[in-house]
Amino acid sequence: ISSGLAIRSSQAQNCSGTSQRKAWRDMTCSEQDDYLQAVIDLKVSGKYDDFVRAHAHNAGNAHGSPEFLPWHRWFLYKFEEALQEVSSCDIFIPYWTWERDSENESQP
Repeated sequence: ISSGLAIRSSQAQNCSGTSQRKAWRDMTCSEQDDYLQAVIDLKVSGKYDDFVRAHAHNAGNAHGSPEFLPWHRWFLYKFEEALQEVSSCDIFIPYWTWERDSENESQP
């Protein structure tokens, strides 16, 4: 699948190693604030909109095809890299634990 991406990687930071993801509810308040600020900073930079356009452009090809999982894995990897470029190497994309959170909607 063609990426259709205008996503540029300036490699401003050299983040090496692997990210250790956490569930949103397991993140500290500081980690949550840092993540949200990184997303805001990415939006202000204009790169967030590049990701929105790239996803919209490829949704028809990636969704419902064998490339679905690898393409989204790559896409999230590039999104996390972009977050790290506007923030720090400590930023990671959190996940939502549906099995824990679906039963108690009042929990943060």
